[in-house]
Amino acid sequence: MLKMKRTLLIFEIALLFLCFTGCAALSFGKKEGKEANAASQSQNIPAPEISSAEDSEIKALIYDYFVKLYSEKPDYYTSSSISGRIPGNVKGFISKKTLSEADGNPENGIHLPRIIELNGLNLIEYRILKYKDEAGQDKPEIDAAFAGKIIDGFSYNVKIALEGKGLRNGSFMAAYQEDMATRTFTPLANAGINPDDVENIKLLVKYDLTIAKNDEGYKILKAREASNKPGFSHRLSKANNDFAEKLPYLFIDMTLNGRLHVINEHVELYQTESSVIEAFFTALTGLDAERMNLLKSEWSINEARFLDALKKYGLPKSEKLKDKGIEQLIAIDGNYRVNFDYYSLPLQSNMNRITEIKNMNIIPHPGYSKGLKKYIVVFDADSEMASGTISSRQQYRYDYSVDLNDDAGGLKVKRIKLNECFNLEKK
Repeated sequence: MLKMKRTLLIFEIALLFLCFTGCAALSFGKKEGKEANAASQSQNIPAPEISSAEDSEIKALIYDYFVKLYSEKPDYYTSSSISGRIPGNVKGFISKKTLSEADGNPENGIHLPRIIELNGLNLIEYRILKYKDEAGQDKPEIDAAFAGKIIDGFSYNVKIALEGKGLRNGSFMAAYQEDMATRTFTPLANAGINPDDVENIKLLVKYDLTIAKNDEGYKILKAREASNKPGFSHRLSKANNDFAEKLPYLFIDMTLNGRLHVINEHVELYQTESSVIEAFFTALTGLDAERMNLLKSEWSINEARFLDALKKYGLPKSEKLKDKGIEQLIAIDGNYRVNFDYYSLPLQSNMNRITEIKNMNIIPHPGYSKGLKKYIVVFDADSEMASGTISSRQQYRYDYSVDLNDDAGGLKVKRIKLNECFNLEKK
């Protein structure tokens, strides 16, 4: 009996030992499994498609390429676009594969600056806009973004902010001749271009680039306009402008290199032009109901009488803008009855006088260009109302379209149009 008990005790101890060692082995096995799984997961984390060093080197190539490319006018590239020959000024940026296999083929994948029509203007010259970096150095407004790794190399999406010089159709067709077979244009000999016919606009152009690496380093395999149309004659048509979009002339309404900003060179221009507009409307508050009645008679006769009447009332001029060479604020010509319609002047028939103008908002019109200075102007005015013997003050809101004229006589208002005037208290 004692022997049996001893045997059972030994058996139980052995069983406990087996359970203990088995659990320990199982636990250890799980630990190994976790470590192996973690190691496996770390091995499965994909490596970056492009390193920071590679990206920086490629972007430097792209910036230098487009700065060089846009240093020439579209006329310089017309024959190359037709023949497919890579122009000599950018050959050093192009890959050996493209040069050996596609040079001389119009479908070589290297798209060059060309004449396009945008917002009624035929653009004949381009300039890359610049910004100042933190060190105060001028940098081109070029944004190159890595799009992915492909079989041939790396893909990049590129945006470039440009200023374009353009001509309206009449002036353009008088200075350029069209090749109907290729849809391209070349300047007519001795035609010349009147500087007064040239208008400047801002635009954004987009390109899709493929970058390859060879024994010489990184080179451009393809540089195509975004929204590319098949067939080189269709692509070269000036109506094919899907890769470009017009930008506000004074304000760049986009982010390049992480910045949303005003073009530096136009800050002072906008400040001056908006000051003229503000001074013009402020000066017109000097016209009360009695003067408006007298002015209407002079306005009805001719431009000289109208202008003399304004000057008699001390309008419109600004002492504050004398230091900018601006004193007279209005440009009167034979079309003055349209440009300064009597009923577009701020003082309306039910008002005695305007006592204060405030909350003025001066916005460049979407159609603003270097030669077409158009603004949208909105402001509030406190008006002393005329109603028999009873006077009261009410607040009105005005919405104007304003055109400026910048000629040899200085910056002036050449046209106003009252779009809307309403009583804020009754709106």
